[in-house]
Amino acid sequence: MLKHTLLAVPFLAALSVSAVAQEAPEPGPDALPAAIASALPIGWSVADVEIVAQINDGDAVDPRWRIRFEADLALAEPLYQADRVAARS
Repeated sequence: MLKHTLLAVPFLAALSVSAVAQEAPEPGPDALPAAIASALPIGWSVADVEIVAQINDGDAVDPRWRIRFEADLALAEPLYQADRVAARS
């Protein structure tokens, strides 16, 4: 009986690690725009995001994702207004 118990412990430990890994999914393109938008100033929005590379520097229990991405941002209003005097010249 003791032999069966000792064999079951590593199996259960491996099963629990794989279950934890499934709970922390790899970040994808759907979650990234929201994370970027929360760091942008008012008036800016995320138009498009492309993930160039990503790596998990952590492990299944404590994932630490590093992501290289390219993002297209959009402004709600222009940053400048044309000068009326200069426009007449």
